[in-house]
Amino acid sequence: MSTFAIFMTQFSLSLIAIALLAKGYLWPRLQNQSRQEALMPLLFIHTFRSVALGVMVPDLVDPAFPQGIAATIGYGDLTSSVLALVTLAALTVNARIAFLLAWVFTIVGSIDVIGATVIGAQNEMYSFDLGPQWYVPTFYVPLLMVTHIMIVLVLLKKEKS
Repeated sequence: MSTFAIFMTQFSLSLIAIALLAKGYLWPRLQNQSRQEALMPLLFIHTFRSVALGVMVPDLVDPAFPQGIAATIGYGDLTSSVLALVTLAALTVNARIAFLLAWVFTIVGSIDVIGATVIGAQNEMYSFDLGPQWYVPTFYVPLLMVTHIMIVLVLLKKEKS
């Protein structure tokens, strides 16, 4: 099996498994919670996006991996991670701006994850030695994609009065 086929198989199976987990297990539980309560576990998943900074470490990934692409991926995820943390903090203290921050986070974070996926695909990211960073696009990115969709659904949900 080619490296590309392995990469796409892992990505696809992760996406399917996470989507099924979300639909069958997480979403039914989040439905019974307030928007604030439902957003918090979804945002926590995104606080760890700074793990993608590892792609910028020359001794961790193939030295031939383009540093411009590594910086785009790393700093985009770092930005999203910080936005998730700020949003969580705002939700924790019931700040009026919390839901606006959640929208800002999920728009910025979604653009980042889609953009990094496109850039990674265009530059055949799978063909480089990514070391442990291999699991970011094959497992964590599908998790981010599914949870971004869930965050939008939670934000669009009407609160029960």
